[in-house]
Amino acid sequence: MFDGRFARYWFFFLVFTIGSTLSLNPTFAQTNRQEPNAPFTILFDTGTPLTSSLTAELLVGNRWTRIPEDKTNHRFQGDAVFLNDKIAVVLRNPGDGAEIYTRAGTVPQFRAKISPRPAADLRTISIVENNPGAVQLDVQYQYGNKNLALGYRLTTGESNLEIHPGAGAENLSIKTKPEYIIVPDFFGDDMVFSAGSVDGNYLYLPTEKFLLGALAGGNALMMCIWESNDLDARIHCSGNGSEKAITGLEIQCLRDKKIWIAWLESPKIWRHVSPKNQTPSMAESPPFSAKWRMNILKNQGEAQSLPYSDESVNELKDAECLVYPIDRDLSTPLSILCPIDIMKNTLGVGPCQYILEVEKLGSDTHPTPEQVTEWVEKQFARKKEKRDPQQMKENLEAMLALLRQSRARIQEYGDFAESLLDLCEKTAQAKPNLAAAINPLRPLFENLSSVIAARSDAMKTPDDAIQLTNRILDLVGTDNSLPQCRSLCSQIRSIGGTQDYLLSKCRMTARWVRQQCRMLSVLHPQAVEFLTEAQKRAEKMLKEKG
Repeated sequence: MFDGRFARYWFFFLVFTIGSTLSLNPTFAQTNRQEPNAPFTILFDTGTPLTSSLTAELLVGNRWTRIPEDKTNHRFQGDAVFLNDKIAVVLRNPGDGAEIYTRAGTVPQFRAKISPRPAADLRTISIVENNPGAVQLDVQYQYGNKNLALGYRLTTGESNLEIHPGAGAENLSIKTKPEYIIVPDFFGDDMVFSAGSVDGNYLYLPTEKFLLGALAGGNALMMCIWESNDLDARIHCSGNGSEKAITGLEIQCLRDKKIWIAWLESPKIWRHVSPKNQTPSMAESPPFSAKWRMNILKNQGEAQSLPYSDESVNELKDAECLVYPIDRDLSTPLSILCPIDIMKNTLGVGPCQYILEVEKLGSDTHPTPEQVTEWVEKQFARKKEKRDPQQMKENLEAMLALLRQSRARIQEYGDFAESLLDLCEKTAQAKPNLAAAINPLRPLFENLSSVIAARSDAMKTPDDAIQLTNRILDLVGTDNSLPQCRSLCSQIRSIGGTQDYLLSKCRMTARWVRQQCRMLSVLHPQAVEFLTEAQKRAEKMLKEKG
């Protein structure tokens, strides 16, 4: 009888037979492994330099030489091309960087050139890794008498390219043409920059570890993520007036600190709506289910960020907005990636853990209100709260400690804003001629102080949080306690959510003050002393964490 055991044996027999055929017949293996939509990573030598952009026909690779798996001593005769089913990377030899093409459609789309900055000539390509799971090429560039090293790594099934800065590489250039650059603030307000919001040819961005580029056409987002908190990123622009456009990004490098460039592609994955042009209209339904974010665009990169909803759309019909998916929901298609997916896949943390880590708050277990209250509710729902009341008490106390730390940190930011407002006033009185340098900064400090004051009631006091946790502990072992438990946990999550918002808002403000001071120092050299002091205080605030 054809039972399950026989089916399994037959399956393994086929796998063994086909695998043996592939290994014994290189021509057969090469032909089948060059299918354009193969999910695994493949490395090619084109034999002769490519004379055009990458095309669907070229990707079949009939005239190229596939470098056998695990072979790492190959000397390239032409260009190096490596790819998976989502991304293709071309290293032209001679050349000055890696060309990146995405493969979401039938035709490869050129998205960016990634290279050292300043521009340098490619000298050698070394194969570090070459297998179906990943390909990594290390490239030596030369700029004058200086050698610069970058590693490019692509893994199976991923839509991001991993960059490994090596010796001599101080800055990474990403030549691309986004219509907008978004600095996400997962709990507060994003900042959104267009070419028109950049005075001059470049702008330092108030970002620490990530940014988004909304690429022309509305069908793709580019996300850049890096490991270190201490790196600068800036926009480059060219042209004037209506012809001015963003032409690329520059990210500072540190040796052995990885940078990831990811592409999120889907029709209408982002859209810009202006009162002058209501096509597409704000009320047009998003193309797929997700947690969509609306950014109401203001001046100089400022934005107000709101969850996309029917209510917010009706209230903001005349606003200029940029809309994009920040995170997935339960109904988001598996084929769709959102920025928080990329954040988790690369940095290994979600937004809440991220803000705690950069502020050095909490512990290794991240006892956030969200996590602890979710665990508590599960214990009550399963009627297991009586099994280990001491564990519940310890978890709640750890959460309370985090709430106290967060509140103290927010107060430090409030003091920071007040001290800089005082500095502005004293400097303006002593040196009225510095008004042009002071005036752009004063609203930042005033706004931060007012935001903290406005949310102080919602943040509650430490005693309020203690009372809520005590009431939860009093419910242990009582009948029909789950509804009350959920209500109390909801109130605790609200306190935590307010703190998350304020910490995120505070940190974004401090980052923007730091970068504004750098830019204003160039425009107003007579105010360097004042601006240097303000910048130092912002940097101290960002580094001296709670």
